[in-house]
Formats: sequence, structure tokens, C-alpha cells
Amino acid sequence: MLECVIAVVIVSGAIVSASMSIQQGIAAQEDALRISLASSAAESALTELLVRDYDSMTAGQDTKNAGEMVDAFTGSALPTDYSQFGRTVTIANESISIPGYVGLAMEGKMMTVSVFDRFGDVDRELIQLRRFRPKSIEESIDG
Repeated sequence: MLECVIAVVIVSGAIVSASMSIQQGIAAQEDALRISLASSAAESALTELLVRDYDSMTAGQDTKNAGEMVDAFTGSALPTDYSQFGRTVTIANESISIPGYVGLAMEGKMMTVSVFDRFGDVDRELIQLRRFRPKSIEESIDG
């Protein structure tokens, strides 16, 4: 009888341990999916900015809360997988010095895209992408 009780305790412990490992694996997989979707939403915003006319990009910040993001090219709402995310796009005029060339600087726009979700009462930043877009020679001549 004692051996049966010990065996049941050992098997129960193994089952609890296995189920906890499975739950942690599922949670890690869900987090990876959320970060992957957030990355896609951030890249989408950067792509939209990069194809825009340089002079139409004004310095400032625009925040879309969860469920408000739309496709920049079609104007339609993003798929429901993205409805849980918000996105902040910031554009700043910036001058970057070129290393190794004293006094040489490149004018442009620093674009920052942050994608976040709500975790309880707090916005949780999932990803932030930054990209510098220099003003091209053609855009300098035209403008």
C-alpha cells in the first residue's frame, strides 16, 4: 500500500511538472507570435513612410490606439490579428555627422515606430524600429 502511495505521488509530481512546462511553452509561443505581428505592423509603417514624398513628411508624432491602425495604401482596417496593437509614429528633422569626415553632415528625417499592446492598465512596448531617411540629391534640387 505504501509503495502505491509513493508511486502515485511521484506520477502526480511528474504530471504537474509536465503540464507546467507545456503551459510555459505555449505562453512563450504566444509572445513570439505577438512580437512577430508587432514587427510586421512596425515595418508596414516604415515602408509607408519610405515611399512617401520626402517633403510631405512633417516632423511630429501620430499615435493610433488598439484597433485604429489602417493600411496606409488602401485605407482599410488591418486584419483582426492586429486589432490588439497600437502604434506610435514619430518623425523628427535630424542632421547626422558622417564618421571620418569632419564637418560633413547629412540632413534627413529620423523615423521611429513603436508598436504596443495593453497589459493590464499599462501599455507594453513590443518593438521599436528607427530608421534615418536622408534627403536625396534629387529631393535637394527639387526643394
